Amino acid sequence: MNEKAVNIGWHLIGWLIFLVLPVVTLPTLIERYETNNCFLINYTVLSVPIIGFFYFNYHFVIPRFYFKQKQVAFIAVIIGFTLGTLLLSIIYFRLFSMNCNANEGTIRDLLRATLPRLIIIFIISFAMRLNVRIKSIEMEKSKAELALLRTQINPHFLFNVLNNIYGQAIIKSAHTADSIAKLSDLMRYSLNEANVSTVSLEKEIAYLNNYLLLQKLRLTDKTVVEFKIIGPPTTWQISPMLFIPFIENAFKYGISNEVETNIKISLEIEKEALDFRVENDMLPDKVRIAESNQIGIKNVKNRLALIYGNRYHLTIKDADKQYKVHLKIFA
Repeated sequence: MNEKAVNIGWHLIGWLIFLVLPVVTLPTLIERYETNNCFLINYTVLSVPIIGFFYFNYHFVIPRFYFKQKQVAFIAVIIGFTLGTLLLSIIYFRLFSMNCNANEGTIRDLLRATLPRLIIIFIISFAMRLNVRIKSIEMEKSKAELALLRTQINPHFLFNVLNNIYGQAIIKSAHTADSIAKLSDLMRYSLNEANVSTVSLEKEIAYLNNYLLLQKLRLTDKTVVEFKIIGPPTTWQISPMLFIPFIENAFKYGISNEVETNIKISLEIEKEALDFRVENDMLPDKVRIAESNQIGIKNVKNRLALIYGNRYHLTIKDADKQYKVHLKIFA
């Protein structure tokens, strides 16, 4: 069942409750309903403009006037429609209802029954439309935030890569052209995929491989980097550039050209879940920095919450001079 059909169903249920509840809960209305068929007809007919008032206010008046800061016009249209509805109700009452049954009531009774319902419907339609507006603004804000997070590239990483490529060019290394091509692919991916919600996992893995190869340009034999993939990535779609902040942190706080360090990265791919892990040795002088610099991780957590809701589990541990990240995303 699609979303539109579900929405229509909720509207029908809501109107059924709104129209039937007064009839079945108020003793006087129950008595009229049982003894006077004319009351039921009039009650139903006079409910039609009230229902029309809801959709007129929800779809036209509020978006056209209130949201565009035209408050005077908004109030004038609401008052005009309310008076018009009451006038049509009075005309109907005089032409049909008063000849239907002498005990059907007076015009004053009609106004007492119709005006409160119009006010209630106005409040409900206004609250519902405002709620949709707030959610829409939050969604646009979330999209903008996600686009920004996806396009972020660590400037220090870019600076280091360019320096290394420059060094390769000076010594006329055979790897210079390949390094430039990988950096170009990296930049193209971050720009082209920034505005899409999902990409194939294969593309994301290729991006990570390029990133790791470029990082290795500045490493010595003292640093060992492992990237292990378990399982085929053919069936998975994932939000782009989701894993890279954790890998960036591993390089930021876990490499040194003076002491031996290890960075282990693994991605286990199953039908029901993705299991991503990063583990590296924390350098003694980096521990305090890692604890104080939480902005990047906070952004990642916000992004995961926005995209996956409760379909993920993330743990980050920095104990015993080791930094461990475990992220599990469920299908």
